[in-house]
Amino acid sequence: MAEYRSTSKREEVAKKMDELAGKLQEAGGSSTGKISDAMRNLSDSIRNVDVSGYRDQVMDTMDNARAEVDKKVEHVKTNISEHPFESVAIAAGAGLLAGAAIAILGRHAHRKSM
Repeated sequence: MAEYRSTSKREEVAKKMDELAGKLQEAGGSSTGKISDAMRNLSDSIRNVDVSGYRDQVMDTMDNARAEVDKKVEHVKTNISEHPFESVAIAAGAGLLAGAAIAILGRHAHRKSM
């Protein structure tokens, strides 16, 4: 479905460029003829762009990133299961620090608004 929309948009842009090139051609003049020819060449290039290779590359990158995240999550799960009490203590400490920071920032923002 995304490929269809991409092709449709490319065709739409190329068609607009062809229309503009035609209008320039009608306007006349040697420089407008060169510009309209360049626009027609560009519209042909837009029509012929192949994005499938980029799509595959992006999908491969996403798959690799997903695999890395899964490895990291598994590592964290293993550490938590091997050291449950330490994990709870670290989480509690992080929560206390975050809460204290929010309270301090909240008081500071409240004083500024007065």
